[in-house]
Amino acid sequence: MATVYVPPEIGITLLDGFEKKQIGEIWINPGAESDELIAEARRRKLNVIEACSIVGYRPQSRIRCTIDRPISESYTRGPIRS
Repeated sequence: MATVYVPPEIGITLLDGFEKKQIGEIWINPGAESDELIAEARRRKLNVIEACSIVGYRPQSRIRCTIDRPISESYTRGPIRS
């Protein structure tokens, strides 16, 4: 598994390595996604999951999650609001 938190223009450069290492799941976290990155990953038939890998949050229609408290509090006290 790989989890991506970097900007999309950097994330797209990581796809070669993910492909060569045959990474089974690639989590693209909110803010790290772009249409170009997702399209290229799918073209390479990589298993891309567009979601927050920390809490398993899957935004609907690419709604970005916003956090008004530390991740640890969000994880233990309820879902992150979108």
